[in-house]
Amino acid sequence: MNNRELISAKVALRELGNYELPVRLSLKIRQMTRSVNHLAEDVEAERQKIVDACALKNEDGSPKTKSRNGAEVYDFGTNTATFNAKLKELMDAD
Repeated sequence: MNNRELISAKVALRELGNYELPVRLSLKIRQMTRSVNHLAEDVEAERQKIVDACALKNEDGSPKTKSRNGAEVYDFGTNTATFNAKLKELMDAD
């Protein structure tokens, strides 16, 4: 399972956890969710390292953001292609 599939599984398990299911099934989903969340935290930490390396910086050294379609996103300036390549590598890793 690559990291992209891992993140999809995390979302799916979270959705399943919202349903009223038999106790045994609910317990199994909770156990799987805990396992997947643990791995997803590692992926998120690596993603944040890529953001920190590629994003433009504010005066205080934090990643700069900009508004796009009403949402705040990181500003990579000319590093966008580098960020996308590194993120793809991370998400495609097993």
